Amino acid sequence: MKKHIIILIMLVSSILIYGAGTGLALSGGGARGFAHIGVLKVLDEEGIQIDQIAGTSTGALIASLYACGLSGEQIEEIVLKMDWNSLANDQVSRSDKLISFKHWQDESNLALKLQNLTPVLPEGVIPGNSIINELFKLTWDNCDCVDFDKLRIPLRIPATDILRGVPEVFDRGHLHEVIFASFCFPTLLQPFKLNESIYIDGGILMNLPAAPLREMGADIVIGIKTSSPLKESAEITGILDVLEQTAGVAMQTNIETSMSDCDILIEPDLSEYSMLRIDAIEEIIAAGERVARAALPELAGLPRRQTRQAPKESVASRINLRKIEIRGNEYLKKAEILSYLNLEENHSYSRNQISRAFKNAYNTNLFQMIYPVIERKDDGYHLIVKVLEKHRSYIKMNISYNTVDNISIRFLSEHKNLLQPNSRLLSAIDIGKNTEFCLDYVKNFGNNYGFYYHLFPYVSEIPIYAYDDEFMKLNSVQTVETGCTGGIGVFFQKSLILEFYNFIYDKKLYRDVGTDELSEQWFRSWGGGVKLYFETLDDLVFGMKGIKLLSKYTLAKSENGDNVKFQKSLHKFELLHPLTSKLSIRYKFEYGSYFDQAVPYDPFYIGGLDSFLGLHRYDRSSSVYKINSLSLRMNPYKKLYLELLVNNLNLGYTDNWNIGDELDWAGGIILGYKFPLIPIRVALAIGEEREVTGYINIGYELDVFEFSRR
Repeated sequence: MKKHIIILIMLVSSILIYGAGTGLALSGGGARGFAHIGVLKVLDEEGIQIDQIAGTSTGALIASLYACGLSGEQIEEIVLKMDWNSLANDQVSRSDKLISFKHWQDESNLALKLQNLTPVLPEGVIPGNSIINELFKLTWDNCDCVDFDKLRIPLRIPATDILRGVPEVFDRGHLHEVIFASFCFPTLLQPFKLNESIYIDGGILMNLPAAPLREMGADIVIGIKTSSPLKESAEITGILDVLEQTAGVAMQTNIETSMSDCDILIEPDLSEYSMLRIDAIEEIIAAGERVARAALPELAGLPRRQTRQAPKESVASRINLRKIEIRGNEYLKKAEILSYLNLEENHSYSRNQISRAFKNAYNTNLFQMIYPVIERKDDGYHLIVKVLEKHRSYIKMNISYNTVDNISIRFLSEHKNLLQPNSRLLSAIDIGKNTEFCLDYVKNFGNNYGFYYHLFPYVSEIPIYAYDDEFMKLNSVQTVETGCTGGIGVFFQKSLILEFYNFIYDKKLYRDVGTDELSEQWFRSWGGGVKLYFETLDDLVFGMKGIKLLSKYTLAKSENGDNVKFQKSLHKFELLHPLTSKLSIRYKFEYGSYFDQAVPYDPFYIGGLDSFLGLHRYDRSSSVYKINSLSLRMNPYKKLYLELLVNNLNLGYTDNWNIGDELDWAGGIILGYKFPLIPIRVALAIGEEREVTGYINIGYELDVFEFSRR
């Protein structure tokens, strides 16, 4: 009896607080959840009054926007404009990286964090930084509202607390954080730490949140179920199918219970769409709209909205930040994080300015997540900067193959801020035709701009080739080289580095195969120079816009029986100018010179897919060379790239810019595909004499330390 009295009191209390009415429960379902928008559009057209709303996962996002006062049509317009592929990729685009990080070309197939010198698998494919920052922008007008009952429509959002193993239904908090907590699908997104707990997708334990609506006093509950039934054996063909099925098993029991709590159930047929079909959002919305129209007879008796609710007070377009607080930082100091954000207390900022500041901070590559929270206090608005720092140590592996060098493997370890603040240490072992061990240590003074010093010791085993007077390859020797380069320089934000450097190296020939040109068995060289690096490319392998310039000038002396002084100059320039979003014109110029003096133990090698297309790598060498390349690069479909190229080559022993007749021409076609872990390029070229040269390149064939070398 007492139990019934308590339940009656709770029910009456809920009615007094919320008022009896119609509640709307939006399930999860990944991309299938966008069908909710189609249903909302029909409910709006019919003027059906929604008094309470709850949503899980994708349903949490849509329920929140609707609770904030947006219509179904407005939500549709928002989601169709969003770049979901970019949101699902937390990688910093190359053009956005600071130059102090991107002069290392350290792209790799696999990267794992190091914990106590042991590689550790990540908790999810991506942390979700792009998603939570986009959610902040979407909920800006209510970013200071922490009581979900004060939204236009009272709201509830469930998430799964994996520490306690129970669903937690949020009725307060910061909207973008709570939506994200409900959004974190296991393994695809890292579990989200909020307050004192850790959360994953709310659909795991409450995929159709009908029960919270009853607790809020709803006497009629409309449920929209967008999750799919369990797959048949033949439909499970890959790891994503296994993940979806695993989550589906967990959801199956709880959703059946929730369906029984619904007075009206709307279930669109979405069997042909997987949870990741973000390319089919428009079709999925249309499917939701169709099923809602078919359900209109069931909805006919529901209360209609008499007048649209007056807008609730929202955050101004610009807010004055009275205080900025940093939370979650472990190694980085508050002053350093604030310098990356470039936001100041007692200054006014718009939503876009705050979002841009956080994007710039994320581009430093120091954070897994960094996002804003706005709190309204008695003295005004406070900005809470929540950070999850990247692990300081990583190990990366890269496997590549080409038709000349065959298979090469690189293991690279990276340590940020480990030895000193604002420092970076890279060590790499290359195994293949060229075997090498390198260390590169850089200490920066400044963040967006400043100066630095760096040390680059190395030891390598590489072949050196000999060539005749016609620049044709004869034979080779094997060498071991040990050396060190050190320099000081200045850097400017995302694009420019200028460095003055010194170097010394020894080179020993330990296996002679009979070449007269390289009869000396030991060489030593030392000197100094200046180098310049400027880069704004959007991608190193398949770039479509930007500029890259690498210039080095060296004065050196060599010791191999006779002391010889020499000068060396190397310049590489690349320009990519977009003609359309899918078509760019590309010009590349390479120039190397020893200024009329041959240095056989440190030659320029000419040829290759990224050099003169008519020759394989190492096919030619010269004391002076110039290569001009002009091409059209196309991106006709997703990650597919096609390039039509023509280039010419001028070789000589003297630095003479009068080209004359010593000009070789070649043209060809390059086809590439950027797979998630490894790029593939194949090419076919035809030279002047109709010689055909073919290429197959798999993986990243980039010299990580191209700038660091002498």
